[in-house]
Amino acid sequence: AEYLKSPLYIVSAGLGVVNSESKIPLYNLTVSNGVTNSINSKIINKTNPNEWWHLITTENPFGKSLSDVIVDYSGNLILIALSKPYISLIKDELANIPVQIQKNLRFFGKNLNLFLPDHLIENWMPYDDRLDSSGIGYSGTQTDFAQRALRHFVMEILDKKHLIDAKTHSNLVLNYLTPFTKLK
Repeated sequence: AEYLKSPLYIVSAGLGVVNSESKIPLYNLTVSNGVTNSINSKIINKTNPNEWWHLITTENPFGKSLSDVIVDYSGNLILIALSKPYISLIKDELANIPVQIQKNLRFFGKNLNLFLPDHLIENWMPYDDRLDSSGIGYSGTQTDFAQRALRHFVMEILDKKHLIDAKTHSNLVLNYLTPFTKLK
């Protein structure tokens, strides 16, 4: 974000979409299952992730909805790095993004194309495990894969002069990864 001179927002399971410079209360929640701080272990009446997301983005003063942030920056390229569990939180919002704004979204995360709404699949940047062998600063754990892919995109792929379409961005990613093999 600093490199692009752009704001950084964080998708928080407990607060909604939060500006990285905002002061927020201490909390400990995740969308990962099987851990004590999972939102699933906190939900009474088995609310689904979309309902949880709606409640935290409308009922707390610290975060916003993803839609609100996207509309605020609708004329800009919007880069979104997420893991699969977070997609389940925001899937309803993604399904309702206005068509004219959709073209400016780029998604980063391993196999997120399998979980995005159909109309946004082409906005997914096709990074895979070859990223780990592509150069210094881009290898790491699976936990931070989406963030590393986004960093690579910003540093190596992104055309800083103008917006180009998602298909062209996707092809540039594939062309970059082509000579690399997945690490074992």
